[in-house]
Amino acid sequence: MLFSYLKKIFALVLTFFSSMLLFLGILFLSPYLCALSWRLSIYKLNKLKYIFSSANKKINNKKILVLYRSYGVDDLEYLIKDNDSSYEFLFFPRNNIKKIYNKFVLKFSDKISDNHYHIEDVNIEKARERYRNFIKKILQKILNTTPLSAVISFNFRYHSEREVHKACKEINLKFIVCQKESLIIEGEKEFYKKLNSSNGKFQGHFMTVYTDYFKKLIVDSEICEEKNVFVIGMPRADFYFKNKEKKNNHILFLIPTVRQPYGYNKSEDLFNVDTLTTEVTKTLIDFAKLNSEQEIIFKSKIYLKNERKQEDIISKANLKNCIFLKGGDSRNLIKDAKIVIGFNSTGLIESLLVNKHVILPYFDIKDHESYKKYTLNLKNFVHYAYSKNEMIEYLNKICSNQLTSKSINNKEINEAIKFYIGNVDGESSLRLKNVLNDILK
Repeated sequence: MLFSYLKKIFALVLTFFSSMLLFLGILFLSPYLCALSWRLSIYKLNKLKYIFSSANKKINNKKILVLYRSYGVDDLEYLIKDNDSSYEFLFFPRNNIKKIYNKFVLKFSDKISDNHYHIEDVNIEKARERYRNFIKKILQKILNTTPLSAVISFNFRYHSEREVHKACKEINLKFIVCQKESLIIEGEKEFYKKLNSSNGKFQGHFMTVYTDYFKKLIVDSEICEEKNVFVIGMPRADFYFKNKEKKNNHILFLIPTVRQPYGYNKSEDLFNVDTLTTEVTKTLIDFAKLNSEQEIIFKSKIYLKNERKQEDIISKANLKNCIFLKGGDSRNLIKDAKIVIGFNSTGLIESLLVNKHVILPYFDIKDHESYKKYTLNLKNFVHYAYSKNEMIEYLNKICSNQLTSKSINNKEINEAIKFYIGNVDGESSLRLKNVLNDILK
């Protein structure tokens, strides 16, 4: 108990000093103070947990700085747990980079975004160059005490990190993107390729992606050379192969249901995100009122305005069998669900891995053909609910065991899984490890 309190106090002290040093480093444009702040942040996230425990952490020769993002780090899960791994992953809060980025580029924030980065503006280019050079100085000071082999990020399009790609390349520090966001629907393909092509090439060294389809998008849009892009599948989906015991405990609704598609200028004619999500929530609440023995979990991912609205609706319903969960890992929830409801989410593909009933809500869609172009093509593997009544009917039949899982050829399902997440064998973490071994040897 005493060790636990000491650990918390020490963590708070480190957080305070790290924040103050970063503030002063940015204020006075001091790479030394920023580097010192970064070291404290790295120490807090990675080393502190071993001070007050008996854990014997193997000190590895090859250290990789990971720009922390919760859903991205899940893809490193089994490499982190691997006692034989030759890598030590050092987590680093991405927000520390964003604060420095804002010091140099904030006044241009109305012009720059992930979708609009390649802008011909002398002042913007000068600001980026100053930012890049400042980051280089910080990294060089970090390297004086911590011999890094590489830096890992989880999306090549994050605009606050794109100059970090260049900075690492200029000091011969490998920058690797383990691309997470890769679910591009067929109807979005051409627009996505043009979007990438117009925003400049990837300036880092290597990229891993989930699927052959996404690699082709990257290569065709000339973002990265083919030889530097490696297809590995979704590593975090290895979980379903390593944890085969599953249950059928609850109904799971993955919020947000939808995202507006890339490149569809009249997306309001397809659906309204807020309305569709809210209608699904209300339908599930109506079902919960009549089926108190059925637990319904509403799982939010990012907790934006639409998700907060759903939480408010659920709270006002005040039903014991309706639970709202904010953030965190969805995999155990998917594994132990009897039904998974969602839309354009890899969680639905993951549900197919464990043979779950999947319901896609198609409430009041005006143009079904256009709509399908911008949605996952799950063929007859799932249940399509075109109205509230139809969803209620599916829920009743599945919960009363009147509706069994559809009898689909495993080859067909595996083809869909491979197309969208690229992992049908539970070996994606091994493939990632082999890629790292190859490029960091």
